[in-house]
Amino acid sequence: MALRVLHTECSSSWGGQELRIISEMRAMQKMGHELELIALSGSRMAQEAKAAGLIVWELPIAKKRVSALLAMRRWLVTNRQRFDVINTHRSTDHWLVAAAGLLLTDLPPVVRTRHMATPISNRLTTRWLYQRATQMIVTTGSMVREQLIRDNRFDAERLVSIPTGVDLQRFYPQDRHQLRQQLGLPAKKTLGFAASGLHAGKGCDLLAQAWTVLQAQFPDWQLVLVGDDEQYAPVLDLQAQFPDSVRLVGYQPALEHWLNAFDVFVLPSDSEGVPQVITQAMACAVPVVATRVGGIPDAVIHQETGLLIEKRDLPALVKALTAVMADDALREQYGAAGLARAKAIFSVERMAVDMERVFLEVCAASR
Repeated sequence: MALRVLHTECSSSWGGQELRIISEMRAMQKMGHELELIALSGSRMAQEAKAAGLIVWELPIAKKRVSALLAMRRWLVTNRQRFDVINTHRSTDHWLVAAAGLLLTDLPPVVRTRHMATPISNRLTTRWLYQRATQMIVTTGSMVREQLIRDNRFDAERLVSIPTGVDLQRFYPQDRHQLRQQLGLPAKKTLGFAASGLHAGKGCDLLAQAWTVLQAQFPDWQLVLVGDDEQYAPVLDLQAQFPDSVRLVGYQPALEHWLNAFDVFVLPSDSEGVPQVITQAMACAVPVVATRVGGIPDAVIHQETGLLIEKRDLPALVKALTAVMADDALREQYGAAGLARAKAIFSVERMAVDMERVFLEVCAASR
């Protein structure tokens, strides 16, 4: 059965969540399904989705306002019958679709994908949104699913965890030394960080503190940070303090090259879903040190594919990084195990097949 799926995404930003939506839509297109996207007018999400060859409708849905609700309702009045299912991705577009559905008699079933581990309130209106107006909730990690069952008492039968897939044709092991030369990096061993932005939520301030300790013990290593927002003060101060060992390289579209230039990847975030960059690093056979938050433990198996620490624990971060930076064999072991896990569990194709199954189930249940 060929599915007709409408995705909605109100984001004005750009990061792993938006990348997942596009990669999932493209993968399902290749399976023979029809996919379209409602995106915020003028957003980068809309631009990138169009560049990927997807059908995109731009609406003014930045906030939960009457004007946004009316715009969503007008569009659904005309177009809703073309779709079998609607997949929402953020609170605002989720509410707009659900509220519009109150004024329509035949809205397609709604699936909500929860990409983050931020808590959900237990207000009656929120419970209505997730348990009455939504037929299925997809989380990007099992810990997020368990959190919703435990803290919000959501129906476990209507909660499924589907991790974000990695494009294994793009992210695969390459020659580390050759890439460092190609990227203009010194021939030093490299501790790498990458995210859509360099800020406190990604633990950049904690990493900066850790590097002030580590650089003395590992003078033959460098720290390379990939991501936007290079004006973040702790990072700028760190580079000013250690100009020979800290490099800020900004946003890099060819992320696979940078990940392959790293000997160790670190992401000490305060909150996450399952960040794609972690599974991408694993697919490049790079060992990972990360925080035990959100869905990260679904990807990183402690003392098997890398090391996990509690968030905001500076001594633990220094200890974990010391362990992997000091041991060549351990890095090789973790990297090989991470690559095997990425291939077995985190492919884009597997993600698309799992999402297809969810969509088919909710469509069958709504008939």
